[in-house]
Amino acid sequence: MGKNRQLVLVCLWVAAMMPVLAAEANWIEGKWAQSFDPAGSSQDFLEFLPNGDVYNIDAKGKRIGGMYVLADDRVTTVFSQNGKDVIATFFFDAQHQELRIVTHRSGKETLYRKVPVHGKRP
Repeated sequence: MGKNRQLVLVCLWVAAMMPVLAAEANWIEGKWAQSFDPAGSSQDFLEFLPNGDVYNIDAKGKRIGGMYVLADDRVTTVFSQNGKDVIATFFFDAQHQELRIVTHRSGKETLYRKVPVHGKRP
Protein backbone atom coordinates (compact mmCIF):
# COMPACT_ATOMS: atom_id res chain seq x y z
CA MET A 1 0.00 0.00 0.00
CA GLY A 2 1.39 3.40 -0.94
CA LYS A 3 2.22 6.03 1.65
CA ASN A 4 -0.39 8.42 0.26
CA ARG A 5 -3.10 5.79 0.58
CA GLN A 6 -2.02 4.99 4.15
CA LEU A 7 -2.16 8.67 5.02
CA VAL A 8 -5.64 9.00 3.51
CA LEU A 9 -6.85 5.95 5.46
CA VAL A 10 -5.45 7.31 8.71
CA CYS A 11 -7.09 10.70 8.07
CA LEU A 12 -10.43 9.03 7.31
CA TRP A 13 -10.20 6.92 10.47
CA VAL A 14 -9.43 10.00 12.60
CA ALA A 15 -12.32 11.91 11.02
CA ALA A 16 -14.67 8.99 11.64
CA MET A 17 -13.56 8.73 15.27
CA MET A 18 -13.95 12.42 16.12
CA PRO A 19 -17.70 12.23 16.97
CA VAL A 20 -17.01 9.15 19.13
CA LEU A 21 -14.18 10.89 20.95
CA ALA A 22 -16.31 14.00 21.44
CA ALA A 23 -19.22 11.95 22.77
CA GLU A 24 -16.92 10.20 25.24
CA ALA A 25 -15.52 13.53 26.42
CA ASN A 26 -18.80 15.39 26.97
CA TRP A 27 -18.86 14.49 30.67
CA ILE A 28 -16.38 17.31 31.32
CA GLU A 29 -18.71 19.96 29.89
CA GLY A 30 -20.42 22.23 32.37
CA LYS A 31 -19.61 23.89 35.66
CA TRP A 32 -17.42 22.39 38.39
CA ALA A 33 -17.38 23.85 41.91
CA GLN A 34 -14.41 23.83 44.24
CA SER A 35 -15.61 21.62 47.08
CA PHE A 36 -12.42 21.32 49.16
CA ASP A 37 -9.36 23.54 49.37
CA PRO A 38 -6.91 22.86 52.22
CA ALA A 39 -5.52 26.40 51.87
CA GLY A 40 -8.97 27.82 52.63
CA SER A 41 -9.15 30.17 49.65
CA SER A 42 -12.56 31.43 48.54
CA GLN A 43 -14.61 29.09 46.38
CA ASP A 44 -14.15 29.24 42.65
CA PHE A 45 -15.59 27.40 39.67
CA LEU A 46 -14.37 25.90 36.43
CA GLU A 47 -16.64 25.94 33.39
CA PHE A 48 -15.75 23.66 30.47
CA LEU A 49 -17.33 24.33 27.07
CA PRO A 50 -17.71 21.82 24.21
CA ASN A 51 -15.38 23.83 21.93
CA GLY A 52 -12.34 23.42 24.20
CA ASP A 53 -12.69 26.72 26.04
CA VAL A 54 -12.57 26.80 29.84
CA TYR A 55 -13.28 29.58 32.33
CA ASN A 56 -12.09 29.99 35.88
CA ILE A 57 -14.74 31.96 37.78
CA ASP A 58 -13.86 33.45 41.16
CA ALA A 59 -16.24 34.03 44.08
CA LYS A 60 -17.04 37.54 42.79
CA GLY A 61 -17.89 36.26 39.31
CA LYS A 62 -14.70 37.41 37.56
CA ARG A 63 -13.98 35.11 34.62
CA ILE A 64 -10.56 34.21 33.26
CA GLY A 65 -10.65 32.42 29.92
CA GLY A 66 -8.45 29.65 28.68
CA MET A 67 -8.46 26.36 26.84
CA TYR A 68 -8.34 22.71 27.86
CA VAL A 69 -7.22 19.37 26.51
CA LEU A 70 -8.63 16.11 27.81
CA ALA A 71 -6.32 13.08 28.07
CA ASP A 72 -6.44 9.57 29.55
CA ASP A 73 -6.78 10.45 33.23
CA ARG A 74 -6.39 14.21 33.25
CA VAL A 75 -7.49 17.50 31.84
CA THR A 76 -4.85 20.15 31.23
CA THR A 77 -5.88 23.80 31.21
CA VAL A 78 -4.01 26.88 30.04
CA PHE A 79 -5.17 30.27 31.30
CA SER A 80 -3.67 33.61 30.27
CA GLN A 81 -3.37 35.90 33.26
CA ASN A 82 -1.45 39.17 33.41
CA GLY A 83 0.32 38.35 30.16
CA LYS A 84 1.50 34.94 31.35
CA ASP A 85 0.24 31.45 30.59
CA VAL A 86 -0.75 29.44 33.65
CA ILE A 87 -0.87 25.68 33.03
CA ALA A 88 -2.81 23.49 35.44
CA THR A 89 -3.39 19.74 35.30
CA PHE A 90 -6.45 18.22 36.96
CA PHE A 91 -6.78 14.47 37.47
CA PHE A 92 -10.21 12.85 37.37
CA ASP A 93 -11.62 9.69 38.88
CA ALA A 94 -12.95 6.76 36.82
CA GLN A 95 -16.56 7.84 37.44
CA HIS A 96 -15.85 11.41 36.20
CA GLN A 97 -17.29 12.87 39.41
CA GLU A 98 -14.23 14.68 40.74
CA LEU A 99 -11.33 16.78 39.49
CA ARG A 100 -8.24 16.98 41.71
CA ILE A 101 -5.27 19.29 41.54
CA VAL A 102 -2.26 19.68 43.81
CA THR A 103 -1.85 23.40 44.31
CA HIS A 104 1.59 24.98 44.20
CA ARG A 105 0.84 27.17 47.23
CA SER A 106 0.02 24.44 49.73
CA GLY A 107 1.27 21.31 47.99
CA LYS A 108 -2.06 19.75 48.96
CA GLU A 109 -4.95 18.51 46.89
CA THR A 110 -7.88 20.74 45.97
CA LEU A 111 -11.08 19.02 44.88
CA TYR A 112 -13.75 20.09 42.37
CA ARG A 113 -17.15 18.43 41.87
CA LYS A 114 -19.54 18.79 38.97
CA VAL A 115 -22.43 21.18 39.56
CA PRO A 116 -25.66 19.35 38.71
CA VAL A 117 -27.68 20.75 35.84
CA HIS A 118 -31.27 21.30 36.95
CA GLY A 119 -33.07 18.01 36.54
CA LYS A 120 -29.92 16.01 35.72
CA ARG A 121 -27.37 14.13 37.80
CA PRO A 122 -23.70 15.13 37.42
